[in-house]
Amino acid sequence: MDNNIEIVVIEIKPVKVYVKIDSNKIVKEVGSSNFIQNLEGWIYIDEGYSDKYYQAQGNYLEKGLMDSKYRYNYKYDTKLIELTEEEKNILFPPIEPKPTEIDILTEKNSTLEKALLEMAEVQSKEYENRTILENAVLDLANTIAGGK
Repeated sequence: MDNNIEIVVIEIKPVKVYVKIDSNKIVKEVGSSNFIQNLEGWIYIDEGYSDKYYQAQGNYLEKGLMDSKYRYNYKYDTKLIELTEEEKNILFPPIEPKPTEIDILTEKNSTLEKALLEMAEVQSKEYENRTILENAVLDLANTIAGGK
């Protein structure tokens, strides 16, 4: 009987986390060594063994890559730094949306509608004034004709 047991040791290597930044040092991408094929342009920032590292794109950054307004949340300057609201407002000023064709037509329609209502009001006042004037002329004519 053979009492020799062979134990196989499997070495588990940590997963490395990398970021890509722009010229303002804003973190634009996060990835792990398990998925990045070419490390050119990537900066190594950390390593570990959990899903936080393995699925770094969705799990590594506590606040996520972007906020609800689609503004990036972090910069990297030898370490990850969360951007403040003030920094985000400077780096990512709100973009005024261009009006759609429907918006433009709706505004034109509203302007035309207001103009038509104003014209109708002017015509109504002119009609009232004309009626008053005609009645005054008739009264004057009756007064003259009746000798009063």
